[in-house]
Amino acid sequence: MKYTKISPNFTLEELVKTSKTAFVTENLAIAPNYIPQLKMLANYILEPARALLKTPLIITSGLRCAGLNTAVGGSPKSQHLTGEAADFVPRGIDVKEAFLKIKNSGLISYGQLVLEPGWLHISLGAPYRPLENCLQAFEK
Repeated sequence: MKYTKISPNFTLEELVKTSKTAFVTENLAIAPNYIPQLKMLANYILEPARALLKTPLIITSGLRCAGLNTAVGGSPKSQHLTGEAADFVPRGIDVKEAFLKIKNSGLISYGQLVLEPGWLHISLGAPYRPLENCLQAFEK
């Protein structure tokens, strides 16, 4: 398989992959529509997070087609639907520690940073979210 780099450390394929096999083809089919957002996410959110944490990020969810988003219980307004959000696990670092480092660094202009049970969710900020809804960080 050919991999399409969209940033120094992330590929298009890893930002659209899913373990839900019924949605693999559809996710890949919609990906070309969201390459600009996925590039922004990779270069301005995920790359800085990777550098700050000094470890690779294992992407567990990125772009989601509508069916996949529903299947995983995602919000109907999820930024995953437009390639503007990713869920990840930092390799070798506790997710709570990673959450606090990103939140307290002031170096990443995210939209939302959410500490989920076992992973982190992060999304693009303005102009992809209203400015008043940016830099929201919370634990679930």
